[in-house]
Amino acid sequence: MLYNGLKNLVIENLHNLADEQIIPVFPNDSTQDLMQQSQEAELLCKAVATVHEDHCSNMVKLGQILKYMVPCFCTFATLL
Repeated sequence: MLYNGLKNLVIENLHNLADEQIIPVFPNDSTQDLMQQSQEAELLCKAVATVHEDHCSNMVKLGQILKYMVPCFCTFATLL
């Protein structure tokens, strides 16, 4: 139960980050100007890198919390 809820929260967070940060800077194919294509590609790469760094940071924090919670949660569950 704990991991399924966590998995759904992570998926929801990634969808939100994609909607807010990646999709708005996704390049359109309407331009033929190579300089503009290059700048659009750079913006997309920066957005993906930012989302990736945010996701990795969140996963480290979740890992640290779970290292504490899992033994407590298991102990509590055996008492029920």
